[in-house]
Amino acid sequence: MTAKARILLVDDEPALLDGLRRTLRREPFEILLASCGEEAVATLTSFDVDAVVSDQDMPGMRGTELLSWIREHRFDTVRVLLTGRATLDVALDCMNKGEVYRFLTKPCEPTDLIATLHSGIAHRELMREARRLIEYSRRQRTRLQDLEARYPGITTPQRADDGCLVIEEGDDDLETVLAEIKRLVGG
Repeated sequence: MTAKARILLVDDEPALLDGLRRTLRREPFEILLASCGEEAVATLTSFDVDAVVSDQDMPGMRGTELLSWIREHRFDTVRVLLTGRATLDVALDCMNKGEVYRFLTKPCEPTDLIATLHSGIAHRELMREARRLIEYSRRQRTRLQDLEARYPGITTPQRADDGCLVIEEGDDDLETVLAEIKRLVGG
């Protein structure tokens, strides 16, 4: 993580928000605060946020509803529920509706919160890179299929017993084909 990650903390208790902010003050995070789910949604529509740590029991929109909204509208945002009333129903809602990264209970050890945010953001970056590589692989596969359609057999070259590439006499287009291969695979 090279740039400051933007973290949104959501809780209807000002003292708890202040305590969370103090806990994270030495971390490479930019901290945003919201006192309810609706305020958090407004913040999320105005800013790119890397992670959200939300309380469950708030007036209006509950934490599980907020995290579900985030899953639908800001899927890459790491979602963490921090609650003082952990029940099986809340945990299931978080996992099934909000697809939370972690479920933490109050009081939460500062090191647990910090480690959760760092690992969640690192996980998100790995998932982004995996998606980028999958898309790159798809584009390369399409390019190779196009090349094979234009020059049948080019993607399955013949090799001699010693492993060298066999080039038939009369392959006058060899330089054209090699230039095309280089262009298609981005070399």
